[in-house]
Amino acid sequence: MNLSSPSANAYIFRDTGRAIELLTVWVLSMSAAGLLSLRLGIFSAPQIWLAAVGMAGGYGYLTRRSALVSGWFPPLWQIALVLGVGLFFRLTPYVYVLGGQDQGLYMNMAMELARTGALQPVDHVLAGMTDPAHRMLYQAANYAPSYLPGNYTTADGLVFQFYHLFPVWLALFELGGGPGFAVYGLVFLSLLSLLYFQCLAQMLTGSARVGLAAGLLLAVNPLHAFFSKFPLTEVPTMAFSAMALTFVALYWRSRDEGGGARMLVLSAAAFGLVFATRISGFMYMPFVLAVFVTVLLFEGTSERRRALLLWVGAVVSLYVVSVLYGLKWSAPYARDIYAGAFGPLLGDRWKGILLSLIGLAAATCVALWIVVRRDWKLDWLRRLAGFGGKALPFLAVLFAAIALYKAYRLGFTDAYSQDPWLGTRLRLSHQGWRAVAANSFVAGTVYLSPFIMAAFFVASFRRSLAMELRLLLFFAICFFAHVCVLLWYLPYQPYYARYLVSEFVPYLLLFTLCASASATAAQVWLRTLLALGGIWCLALSFMQLGKEENGGTLESLDRMAALADRGDIILLDSSLNFSFSRELKTPLVYSYGLNAIRINADDLCNADYIAALDKKYDDVYLVSDDPERRAGFVPVESIRLLTMAFKHGSSPPTSVGPRYDLELRLHRLADAETRLKCAISWRSKDILGSGWSSPEGWGVWTNSTRAQIKLPQTVLAPDQSARELVLKGRVYTRPGAPLQRIRVLRDRRTLMETEVRHPASRVELVVPLAPLAPLPDSEGLTLELETPDAASPLSLGESSDGRQLAFGLEAMTIR
Repeated sequence: MNLSSPSANAYIFRDTGRAIELLTVWVLSMSAAGLLSLRLGIFSAPQIWLAAVGMAGGYGYLTRRSALVSGWFPPLWQIALVLGVGLFFRLTPYVYVLGGQDQGLYMNMAMELARTGALQPVDHVLAGMTDPAHRMLYQAANYAPSYLPGNYTTADGLVFQFYHLFPVWLALFELGGGPGFAVYGLVFLSLLSLLYFQCLAQMLTGSARVGLAAGLLLAVNPLHAFFSKFPLTEVPTMAFSAMALTFVALYWRSRDEGGGARMLVLSAAAFGLVFATRISGFMYMPFVLAVFVTVLLFEGTSERRRALLLWVGAVVSLYVVSVLYGLKWSAPYARDIYAGAFGPLLGDRWKGILLSLIGLAAATCVALWIVVRRDWKLDWLRRLAGFGGKALPFLAVLFAAIALYKAYRLGFTDAYSQDPWLGTRLRLSHQGWRAVAANSFVAGTVYLSPFIMAAFFVASFRRSLAMELRLLLFFAICFFAHVCVLLWYLPYQPYYARYLVSEFVPYLLLFTLCASASATAAQVWLRTLLALGGIWCLALSFMQLGKEENGGTLESLDRMAALADRGDIILLDSSLNFSFSRELKTPLVYSYGLNAIRINADDLCNADYIAALDKKYDDVYLVSDDPERRAGFVPVESIRLLTMAFKHGSSPPTSVGPRYDLELRLHRLADAETRLKCAISWRSKDILGSGWSSPEGWGVWTNSTRAQIKLPQTVLAPDQSARELVLKGRVYTRPGAPLQRIRVLRDRRTLMETEVRHPASRVELVVPLAPLAPLPDSEGLTLELETPDAASPLSLGESSDGRQLAFGLEAMTIR
């Protein structure tokens, strides 16, 4: 069906279409120039902006006599309305700067790119270390299990995971303003997704009203609104896919009107952006194959058939290029993703099986092309294709039933109780409706609204769907099947709901709108469902307003980074939570370009190691959340870090709470030789001798009436100035064992003793170390804890634990 002749508003329509065409060329130029300059190591945002404007202007000049088809794009006021509503729910974006998860890594990759002009991470601290012993200490603390989350260590050095186009767009908006500016690159791409989604709906239906409805429903969708502020690749991917589909739909529907070849070129190039943004481009290949089959069987004009087949070839070629790009410049990540995607489905020999399937698909396409060329049994093939199109709604019902059956088994049976992820870690097994809410199909229904999901199933059973809507339904059901059957549960929201936002939610919504537009019998009912769905989504989106993910973090990091420069080094104390220290280290290294390392308690007491760092760097800073002072360090500043985050659960993001609430204490090394106080890790190898149980999360129990502590020479002051050892911990006192006597000896000489009586259960042992006999340089100091009243929970009838418990060590300090 073609649109009618342009109305009185044709001039506005034509100008709008031309502006959108030039905008598309500018986006493609920005992306290509950004990726190319990244690979050359000369990325500079202002120059790329200017170059892209020049390329779009040159394109506009060269095509000035070949206008794009008129009458197919929304009027300017409708575009402004959709973008205005969208912007209302997308301000302000979340400046996520801590590392650890994907969103933080994308932001820090962008800041590294904006700061250095390349994405070639280097561990400058390790590169500057020459002493083999110091390198071993450093690597033990900073490369277990990896340098930083999102960094792979290869033979050629460090490699960022992920594809690079999204960090390029963030870096293009940084423009010297830091992460707070960079994140608006995501907002811009989000608005693009609304624009092209609106255009695509109008292309498919020929109705500006449907386009307006589609744009507004997506603008108020809570899932799209949230991830338009949360820096991940799903919304940018959706923007580029909608752009690609808009121009191929324009070619498909416009027939003999102008600008045809350009439409297909722009569409294929936009698919190239999809593949350069996310590694999961293989999910689009079934749709491209379906277009290939449809064109061969149903396109009657040889010229248009040839053009569309060339488009298919271009899209597949760009996908192959993206695969090669990933294997070249993000190889560990690419291998991990492909193994995780295809290994569970195809088994250990997935590579060979996958290549065989690709070969079979290629051979089938060639055979089909030959059949069509020779006009063999075309009617039979067309009937078969038509039958496949009519089977799509039944497949949707089947996939939904599978998803709900999986949700039932998870929530109301013990089928997954032994699953290491669902049963043990997430504790979703047999948890009733909480587990059901974690089902991806159920979550998708919540984000679309039950009304729109019901309308989708009704609309999918329409008999008289146009060919382009059948293709759209096939496209949507490919992702519908992936969500319902393979990616069928979300560990928690909002983070894992990301997998619903790039295709599942928007394209189910798009099909429902477009298929409902020309419905007659159920039109009023379908429109009522869509209106109710819009109200549902509007309510959920309003609940996000005034709340912020990772809020408050950037200001605290700015204060910390302002105290150091690139000639200094920041030590992240082992008192900090291990995961948090890596999250903190990521922006210090990549966003601020500072030298930051994690240091173990034992290494902090290693005079040679600290002196070497002091010699190499101008200042040595220590960040800790422990109020205890460290050896030779003087306090500089105390910084409150209050990080807010949306609460994790099985429902949409509507409430926030504190994720981190820490008092970070910044110290500067004053004298590398002064050893006033030194915290020792009781987990360190050789610190604890005989008589101890296995370490637990909180500390370690004695498991005998005698236990040894061995203090190596490295933790003692070179001049033997250490005066006392402080042992803090818990005491095993019970009504049945009300007394615990603790004595500390050295060479059978009692250094201190104490008694703890029930109900007291904590103790601080202060053990004098001086005056003691001088220690040989090669020896340490061995102390013995004597606990004659040790008792076991088994003997007291408390449990089956047979250990002899008395003193539980939690912290150890020398001063």
